[in-house]
Amino acid sequence: MTAGANGLTWHRYSVIALLLLAALTQAQEELAIGIFGPITSISNTFLATAVAFDIDFRKNFEPSLATAFGQPIVTIPNLHQSLQNISIRIGTSNSDPADGVGTALDFFLGLDGETPISGLVGGYHSAISMPVANLGAVQQVPQVSWGSTSPALSNKEQYPYFLRTIPP
Repeated sequence: MTAGANGLTWHRYSVIALLLLAALTQAQEELAIGIFGPITSISNTFLATAVAFDIDFRKNFEPSLATAFGQPIVTIPNLHQSLQNISIRIGTSNSDPADGVGTALDFFLGLDGETPISGLVGGYHSAISMPVANLGAVQQVPQVSWGSTSPALSNKEQYPYFLRTIPP
């Protein structure tokens, strides 16, 4: 994972971009964002980073979390009321396209009993992002990847809902 300005990792930039995109385009009671990547196959650091991001974000509007863990690392002044209804769902691809697609289907359709997502952060591998981006286009769910570098993913006719924070 490459660190960017202020020590933020590429997938943290992806989450921030997706939160802003979702906040601008959705007006729902609950807004679910899916985050998936090679949690079990490459490094548990990804999982720890995703959980830390979720907790730090919620410390902006949940006083009990701020009391227990301290003030947010990234303070969001004047947090819009609708952003308080965002939930983060974390899944894995296990570096396997079938697992990545399965996780994405659960997220997109709510097959796991949770609220279907409005945006997806991941995957790390282009071979996983491509089929997931096809599903995302059908469901009209934006996907932001921090690690998929295949030039093919730049084709907006084939992958209209795919974005990335890393160059091809």
